[in-house]
Amino acid sequence: MTKLFTLILVCSLAFVNVANAKKNAYLSAKKALLNIYQSNPESFYCKKPFNEKGELLFSDPELITQHAKKISWEHLVPLSHLGSQRLCWKQPICHSTQGKAYQGRRCCHDTDALFQRMEADMHNLVPAIPSINHARHDYGFAIIPPAPDLITIPSCDIIIDKANHQIQPPAYTRGMIARAYLYMHQHYQISLTNQELAQYQQWHRLHPPSAWEKTRNLKIAAIQGNTNPFIH
Repeated sequence: MTKLFTLILVCSLAFVNVANAKKNAYLSAKKALLNIYQSNPESFYCKKPFNEKGELLFSDPELITQHAKKISWEHLVPLSHLGSQRLCWKQPICHSTQGKAYQGRRCCHDTDALFQRMEADMHNLVPAIPSINHARHDYGFAIIPPAPDLITIPSCDIIIDKANHQIQPPAYTRGMIARAYLYMHQHYQISLTNQELAQYQQWHRLHPPSAWEKTRNLKIAAIQGNTNPFIH
């Protein structure tokens, strides 16, 4: 009985370790990316420097708040888009230890293996200044025509249209954004409207990969095991 109990305990612990490894994949991805970006330690939208700990190395009261002095890792295709078709995102199928039902990112992160892979996919993650990440919310990317009530961030060449939930990114980021969307669309069958698909295909053509984007792609592939085929 003792040997049988020991075997069951070992198998149970192995199962828990595998489950925890999947759940912690996102944390591991962020650590790996921080190392990858040491050869180009700049924030994605604003090209601001950070160090090996992710600490921002500049002063700008417009961009840096007292409690947000480290870069955050932004999903270019937002998590709300990745999770929108998952049951764990839409329905309160998870329960806390107190028995309270919950849904959304936490539930998907805890229970959905496909969501865990999408959440941790490094091809879709970029270093962002927290205030910019927060300002973006989960807005879609677009070219925004002039209109009243637009929010501008001149130091990062960003325009935000809160009424239509859109953000216009700087030109130098558009190709990489497009290739992240096209990759997630192909690799995970993430839905895109015909208009979105046409826009990202155009951005992909107009803004080819930089030397850094190609290097980043290969470094991610060495860790994650796959490249973004739109980068060549």
